[in-house]
Amino acid sequence: MITATVDIINTAFMPSSSMTRDDRQRRQCERRSRRNRRDRHGVPRVSEMIAGSARQVYSIAPSTTLADAARALEDQNVGLLTICDVKGGLIGVLSDAHVRRALATHGIAALKRDVEEFMVPAQWTASPTNSLDYVMTIMASQKLLHLPVVENGVVIAILDAAAVILSKLETLSSV
Repeated sequence: MITATVDIINTAFMPSSSMTRDDRQRRQCERRSRRNRRDRHGVPRVSEMIAGSARQVYSIAPSTTLADAARALEDQNVGLLTICDVKGGLIGVLSDAHVRRALATHGIAALKRDVEEFMVPAQWTASPTNSLDYVMTIMASQKLLHLPVVENGVVIAILDAAAVILSKLETLSSV
């Protein structure tokens, strides 16, 4: 289940004035997603997109140094690492942009600090049952290049914006 959906359900009867900005954006994403669906059976799902994907999800501990994280990003040729607790639960994410920002702000000393200081909490995730329309809406509205896919509390895939767009275009061209 997507994190945003839980918040939408919890705030469904809350007046707009008492909702946070994130709650309003999540509700708006859900509404757009519902409008964009062609029909119940023709909507491509995240599970269909990741079924053929053999890419591995790379996770690190919050206590990993920024230098080790930067090395992992480069060695694995990925743009995003997930930060997980000992049980595999998603805590946050760290992208190559976060590494650059840390170096620009804190200099070379940042490389010896833990990624926990520079990671971004994982507010937005997708589930395999979400539609590509919904994922595209979240990624566009939140300006996300990567989105973790979580099933049963464990990250099973990372969607990147280019792959989502290509998958959507393939779906549209086959209609």
